[in-house]
Amino acid sequence: MEKAIKDWLANDCLTTKADREAFKRNWSAGQRIIRNHPSFALTYSQLEGHSGYTQKAKGWVILSHYFHKQGHSLSDAMLRYMAVRLWTEFKWRLPEGSRKGFQKERHQFVNTWAGKFVLSNAGFTKTTTEEKVIAWQRPWYVSENPRDNLPKPITETVTTTKARDSWAIATVVRAIGDELRAAVDHAMGPKWASDYRLLQRASEALGLPNSTPSIHQHFEQY
Repeated sequence: MEKAIKDWLANDCLTTKADREAFKRNWSAGQRIIRNHPSFALTYSQLEGHSGYTQKAKGWVILSHYFHKQGHSLSDAMLRYMAVRLWTEFKWRLPEGSRKGFQKERHQFVNTWAGKFVLSNAGFTKTTTEEKVIAWQRPWYVSENPRDNLPKPITETVTTTKARDSWAIATVVRAIGDELRAAVDHAMGPKWASDYRLLQRASEALGLPNSTPSIHQHFEQY
């Protein structure tokens, strides 16, 4: 799906030099929305259990880890949001007479899986160090004091790294996805997902039959 989006941009939308230059400016402007100062990359312990930060602010922390600490591309994160959004539009259709709140659930689904991509690549982990018993040593002699005859533990220092559970912080993950949505819409405009040429390429990427007109109509309604 990501390849289909790249092909659409390169071969359908960016046909002239002026188009390519305008896209670069708009795409860079979209990235600036989610590129915060490196000081936002707080540690796991600073964020854990802190009630003073909103879910959006916590999302900025993880995005800052993704970009500043791990050196990943914000462009890749935006592209992943676009791919998840398109996949969802094709696979999760709005049925006739659907229940109230269906659209909201679909938006949350997109934000969740786009946000999970950032979280899984952000290296946002907690390191703990503890002494672990690896064996027991028995005394080589028998003492008259029973306490001296007890085996003594042999320990080693074990360091473990724990990542944030994406389901435990689902609201933060969705906040990250919502930030990506804002960046993409700023760069592409809110109607980018309705372009029939993009829908055609996405349909082909998913191996679906050629149904561009009906798909386009569906997106216009959405």
